[in-house]
Amino acid sequence: MEPSHRPAAVPAVGAPGTPPTPLAQVTGAAAAVLALDPSQLRELATGHSFASLGGSSLNAVQLVAEAAHLGWHLELADLISREPLAHALRSARPAAPSPRPASPATPVRLVLPGQAGMLRWDDRGSGRPYHLLFTADIRDGGGPDRVAAAVGVLTARHESLRTMFLRHDIDETGFARRVEAVARPRIARQVLRTPPGTDMVDAVNRQLAAASGQLVKPFHQVPVFFQITEDAADPRRLLLSLLCHHALLDGWSVNRLFRELADELAGAQLPEPVTPELLRAAGPSHDVSTALLERRVAQLRGVPAPLEMPSDLARPERQEPDGHRLTRSLSRPSAQAWRRFAGVTGISRTAVLLAAWALVLARRTAMSDLLIGVPIARRQTPDLAAAMAYATNLVPVRCRIDDDASISGYLAGVADDLADAVRAADVPFERLHTALGGGGDRRRAPLVQMVVAPEDELIQRRIESGPVRVDLYEGHCGGTPFDTVLFVGGSPDEPTVVCEYATSVLTPYEAAELLDALDHTLVELHRATRVGEVRTISEPQRQRLCRIRQGPPTPPDSDVWQLVRATAARLPEVVAVRDEQGELTYRELMDLAGEQARELRRAGVGANDVVAVAVRRSCREAVAVLAALRLGAAYVGLDLADPERRIREVIELARPAAVLTDHHSEARLQQVAPADLPRLRVRLAPPAPADDGAGDPGSLPEPAMDPERIIYLTFTSGSTGAPKGVRVRHGSVVRLVSPDLGDAAVCVEGDRMLRISPLAFDLSPIELFGPLAVGATVEVHPEEIPTAAGVAEHLDARDITVAWITAGLFRLVARHRPDCFRRMRYVMSGGEAVDPDAVRAVLTHSPGVRVVNGYGPSENATFTTTHPVQSCSDLDHQTPIGTAVPGTGVLVLDESGRVVPPGGIGELVATGAGLAVDYHRNPEATAATFGRPAPDTGERAYRTGDLVRLDGYGRLRYLGRNDHQVKVGGIRIELGDIRARLLECPGVAGAAVVAVPQGPSNTVLAAVVPDGPATVAEWRDRLAAQLPPAGVPSLWAIVAALPLTVNGKTDAAALERVARPIGALLGSTDDPEADVGVDGPSGPPASPAPDGAADQRHRKLAESAWHAVLGAPPSSPESDFFAAGGDSLLMTRLMLHLRRQHAIRIRPRDFYSDPTMRHLVACIARAEVEQSGDRDPRRGGSVV
Repeated sequence: MEPSHRPAAVPAVGAPGTPPTPLAQVTGAAAAVLALDPSQLRELATGHSFASLGGSSLNAVQLVAEAAHLGWHLELADLISREPLAHALRSARPAAPSPRPASPATPVRLVLPGQAGMLRWDDRGSGRPYHLLFTADIRDGGGPDRVAAAVGVLTARHESLRTMFLRHDIDETGFARRVEAVARPRIARQVLRTPPGTDMVDAVNRQLAAASGQLVKPFHQVPVFFQITEDAADPRRLLLSLLCHHALLDGWSVNRLFRELADELAGAQLPEPVTPELLRAAGPSHDVSTALLERRVAQLRGVPAPLEMPSDLARPERQEPDGHRLTRSLSRPSAQAWRRFAGVTGISRTAVLLAAWALVLARRTAMSDLLIGVPIARRQTPDLAAAMAYATNLVPVRCRIDDDASISGYLAGVADDLADAVRAADVPFERLHTALGGGGDRRRAPLVQMVVAPEDELIQRRIESGPVRVDLYEGHCGGTPFDTVLFVGGSPDEPTVVCEYATSVLTPYEAAELLDALDHTLVELHRATRVGEVRTISEPQRQRLCRIRQGPPTPPDSDVWQLVRATAARLPEVVAVRDEQGELTYRELMDLAGEQARELRRAGVGANDVVAVAVRRSCREAVAVLAALRLGAAYVGLDLADPERRIREVIELARPAAVLTDHHSEARLQQVAPADLPRLRVRLAPPAPADDGAGDPGSLPEPAMDPERIIYLTFTSGSTGAPKGVRVRHGSVVRLVSPDLGDAAVCVEGDRMLRISPLAFDLSPIELFGPLAVGATVEVHPEEIPTAAGVAEHLDARDITVAWITAGLFRLVARHRPDCFRRMRYVMSGGEAVDPDAVRAVLTHSPGVRVVNGYGPSENATFTTTHPVQSCSDLDHQTPIGTAVPGTGVLVLDESGRVVPPGGIGELVATGAGLAVDYHRNPEATAATFGRPAPDTGERAYRTGDLVRLDGYGRLRYLGRNDHQVKVGGIRIELGDIRARLLECPGVAGAAVVAVPQGPSNTVLAAVVPDGPATVAEWRDRLAAQLPPAGVPSLWAIVAALPLTVNGKTDAAALERVARPIGALLGSTDDPEADVGVDGPSGPPASPAPDGAADQRHRKLAESAWHAVLGAPPSSPESDFFAAGGDSLLMTRLMLHLRRQHAIRIRPRDFYSDPTMRHLVACIARAEVEQSGDRDPRRGGSVV
């Protein structure tokens, strides 16, 4: 690793022999904290940071408090930065007098900083995310009576152990504390005899964790509960458990509480207690806080949000409280590397851990700029250090990752950003969140979703006082307020890491993977020189990637003509192709193809030429295609429904030697094809014998078997310019259709496969050659533009066993006729995301059929991966695209072309036998797309532009296009996620979501095929309740059916032409509750339900309060409070407004369950009935 850059040295501190000075005093204090001789420290301080001298974050807090005791103020941020310690010590300034307020006479008091945010979880129905559980294993502390008496002493000493909470309008938080002057602690007792091999502490912690919801009720009683457990097998041993609400105590306080317990049991003198009121007086003035806020907002503005950890789980619509903890020991190399960093780089262990964790998250989220929360103890004076209270602020730290940066530079940057966050630690978290534009997302924690909380030194695991020994163990109550919290425990020599994770967001194996990656990353950081080299992939994870790297082996070399020829020789009388006019056996098909090849030869077509085919789906089409292959030529399908310009471009790029036609296409070709391009009509009857010696098909030279020969050209959509011709080899098709593949082939002998795609579409080769290569039958669909009803009828009438149906059409067929697949062996779908609900409907109504999600770009010959589903139990919120097909390799790479860890988001890259040869006559595009070799093998590779991730079962999941992750207002938005949620809305039969460029940014357009009475406002409000504001569509198109391109994909341009702004739709009537119905903008507005006088009054009260808090009235009864910009703090203000202005008391949890305007009106009506005249006699206001 590169040596770290060190700032220039500053003059020596406190030279020996001089009289004691204030500087010498703080130097002495620093020496004591670091366990160094003062003279030694004076030499080292000029060139070493506090961390490189062995100081931890906790040591830094202790030094700040000790300096304050001496009358000097040291900046905590300076101590944890990478600056020389001498700089921090010389920056010391006289400390302001430390206020020490007395406890107020009134028992009802304002809440302390940070408490209100925790209590809102209780308002939502579960406070478990903020329940603390610790059990002390006490030796030689006396009997249970002695311990109970000590708990009583501590309860009398500390107000936090006598505090409960009220819902109160004392201030805008909506909460207040009630401190009981005298309170007996709640102490339960039990005697426990555990079976051999059972950990008693673990058994007790599990017992209490299960009951925490009943024992910790902050609005009903003091949320502090003690339990004494006697060990029936060991009278010297006794357990004391503490179960309490985090709003009362933080980790620092818990440690201090059990230290006092040990001292009390040992008969030692206890220090004078400090009132928690000090925390309110110790904060910065309003002006200073505002200045800090403005500076911090400037530092954090522009960070992409949120930090979404990819997972096999679908994030619920509302943040859930359930959590679990996973613990593992750091490996010895990892622990050693972590310790060495502080000495080598001068950076704190906290900053190193934060940097490593940021890389682990970044490599999986595809983000290079992220916010991670770090709790900072507000203990900067001796009195604050002694306060038994919650005195912690969560600060967001910005972690920026540049793969080209040096390791030392990256670590220094994270350390600097951590120091910046610490300098702004007095800024209230909720004020910062609001200033950064927070609000509107109930699915995750605000501002930061991932937290790093190193507490290995904060919680002493063993406390001794005289003969008394206390070993402290932390339990977990099964909740978490964040997606992940990374804790550090254990000892300095044997550290452990704990991942507390939301069980609704991550699976257990995903959490385990994160800890495994962290262990490996700490070692990687120590060995690497550049950030890009640190991949955060452990050896087991690397092995997982290797297992999915290659699909099954490629079948033996062959080409498609040889396979079809062999099948025809083996099964000459089997029907090869059938359309609505008739059928051809394999013998007839080969004879007609030979005759057609002879005509092509007379027209000048030879091997390696290109033949254009402008023939409708039919038996003639199969004859035309095989005629080209019979000559060793390639074919290109022409879709005459395309615009004239595109047809001309395709002909110009492909440069066909001839074009094969039918009576439908000849007139169109006369308009668009060059006059000198030979045109031949495909015949289904042999022509009269010719005299040129070429009449006998046997006289045609048989093309040599060559898997490298070009079989067809297919053209990309050309959405970004001129279409590009993809040239595909015979071997690329053989890898999917060869009979040597057995059941892995597209078809097996005896199958009947649907032929439905345009010949220009890259699925058509599978529909033709899949059956013809093995002895199956091609069943041609008769409709020129397929419909759901027509497809269902054709599947039944022809007894089809195998079909490919595009995802959009499959969804419609599944909706209208899910039983039409019942006689099929399997149905393939793809082209777009396959709707799992459609798959579920088909499997339910057509038992026995297998649904296969087939994925693949044209540049990798039809299929790259497939995923079969045969049971509804295999389905979840998304249909995977599966694993690699035979002869194909897959990689998931980041933007720089490096491998992404399992589970991480990256671009799918394909290798192997399926790759196209090139873009025809376009070397620049070929080099750009195929020119970057695979990083692991150096083989030729194709970057698909599709974002995927490898799930926990070794399957790839499609996440969208690179260009489908668009930025709207600076926020990254995933269009597929919006569409999935729109499809869940009532009254939506079909939907598409696209991005529409709008100046330098984009706007989101949602198209809906309605099926019911729901309105645009209702759909918009439902989405707004689930998505960040930038993800809520502002353009809407109501259509009878989603327009499709000729390839069966959604026509975004057509949707843009008919879309209207949401404001125009909602503003088409003066009635605030009217909206656009399913008939579209010209349809009848929805009628409001009949209202009585009381209903009208309740609605006006609700609208008034809504407007007062959010600054704008609701747009409809279904308007969502959070979608309109509200957050938990503003919701509390809404409750307070109703309470103060109208004496209406609504419990926040009741409104939070359904935060719509309609539900608010109902809550007001119910509150008037239930709460009329209900007053709390203890104070003037209402208590809920």
